[in-house]
Amino acid sequence: MNSPVARGESTAQLVSRLRAKDTRGRALLASVLLSAIVAIVGAVSLTTSTALAKGHATQATDTTNISVYMTEYKFRLSKSTMPVGTVVFTIYNKGQIVHNMVFQGPKVFANSGPVQAHKKTILRVKFKKPGTYAFVCTYHFELGMAGQLRIK
Repeated sequence: MNSPVARGESTAQLVSRLRAKDTRGRALLASVLLSAIVAIVGAVSLTTSTALAKGHATQATDTTNISVYMTEYKFRLSKSTMPVGTVVFTIYNKGQIVHNMVFQGPKVFANSGPVQAHKKTILRVKFKKPGTYAFVCTYHFELGMAGQLRIK
């Protein structure tokens, strides 16, 4: 059985030797930790630089809030022109029957789902390109319940 104490070694010498080993261990641990920190900081910097180089925004995109009032066979929007980005429609059914608001086309699809009379719902739509976008109430589009908005 090996003893940690060398033959003839004093207690002070043993403590000194163990501290020297512990110091080497601490130095190795500190070196490994420092390397890990440098790697993490480098990766974060690289990711941020890459996102900025590709033109990705580091802040939230623009959001426009619009109120939509539905009654029998018509829509009324608080604004009909808005910028590219996310539009949050707060849709109020002020009518007596169920309605919905649906964007259906090659550029965007969104559906509020049925909105019961005197209820409201929220519909978030991301418009990526400028243009004119049509929307309808799928229950009543044949009665002329349709509209459009412009994204600039």
